[in-house]
Amino acid sequence: MPEPSAGLVGSFRHLDSLLEAIERLQQAGHRNLRTLSPVPHHAIDEALEKLEQLGIAEDTLVVFLSDHGEEFLDHGGHFHEENVYGELVNVPLAMRWPEVLPAGRVVNETVQLLDLAPTILDLAGISVPERMQGQSLKPLLAASGAARWRARPAISEWRRRTDQLGTRVVDAFSIIEGEWKLIRNVARPDDVPEFELYHHQTDPLDQKNVASEHSEIVGRLAQQLEAWHKWALERKLPSDGEAASEMTSEELQRLRSLGYVQ
Repeated sequence: MPEPSAGLVGSFRHLDSLLEAIERLQQAGHRNLRTLSPVPHHAIDEALEKLEQLGIAEDTLVVFLSDHGEEFLDHGGHFHEENVYGELVNVPLAMRWPEVLPAGRVVNETVQLLDLAPTILDLAGISVPERMQGQSLKPLLAASGAARWRARPAISEWRRRTDQLGTRVVDAFSIIEGEWKLIRNVARPDDVPEFELYHHQTDPLDQKNVASEHSEIVGRLAQQLEAWHKWALERKLPSDGEAASEMTSEELQRLRSLGYVQ
């Protein structure tokens, strides 16, 4: 299980104690539990101030993002490891580069974290490898470049693992295309439907399942999700053992020093 946020856990020593405390707060009517895990504004301020001191703030790309959100009983779970609902997969992305990017521009297009690496390379004038997944967000960052953007569905997946309480196992995938989001629960408990459909624009936290009202949309997005799954399996990366056999001892040592391999 991923480590909980240090700001969230505080002085709690046991998971059960934390879960009990959250449930008590919920029962007492304290709905704004997200304040337990504040964004560390001071750390951002310190980083930007340091860039100013070094005289490179105007010519440095700063990217603020998160790899996941947090769940606070939105769908019955805690922390960030049980589902593909909006509270976990909708994350912020802010970019600052005064000499390159327009200030104050807001992009409402749904994009993926896969798009970040090619974006940074593109902005830095470095060619993007052909096999790299994702696409550069540069067209969206320029007021006149949106027409060059190629909209694609955003995919999330939750591979089967037992939740924190060890009581439920769900294997789920989601696809967001335009205004709609479809979730397919492949391996699931009896009380969880196979398909869930949400209007992504007006219901970003996936609270009202409207799958029964839009069977055609469910079918269309399910086909797209299945096509993506087949594509992903065909391009599945080799196992760690297979990949390691093709690396030099120096490359393996570098990866070990970074903690990527044992």
